[in-house]
Amino acid sequence: MKFIPVLDRILLDIDKPEEETKSGIIIPVKHQNVQQTAIVLAVGPGKPNKDGVLMPMSVKVGDRIIFVKHCSIEIKIDDKEYGYITNDDIVGILK
Repeated sequence: MKFIPVLDRILLDIDKPEEETKSGIIIPVKHQNVQQTAIVLAVGPGKPNKDGVLMPMSVKVGDRIIFVKHCSIEIKIDDKEYGYITNDDIVGILK
C-alpha cells in the first residue's frame, strides 16, 4: 500500500535506539537520547503560510535525519510500524 503524507507531515523508517553501551551496560529508556535518527520514506507537499503560499519541505525521500524522538507518532501500515512527524520536528539532515 502506498502512503502519501498530507501538509507538512513526513513518514519515517526510524532507526532502532541504542539500548546498550559498547561495554554491555543496558541504557534505561528514560536515559536514552532524546534525539532519534531515521530515513525519510514519504514527504507531504508542505504547509501554506499565513498568506496562503505553500512553504517547501526541508527534506526529501531518502534523507537521513535527526528528529525530536518524543514528537513522533507511531502509525502502522501493512503490519509495519513507522514514525510520523511534522517538518518542524526535524533537528537536521545527516550527510
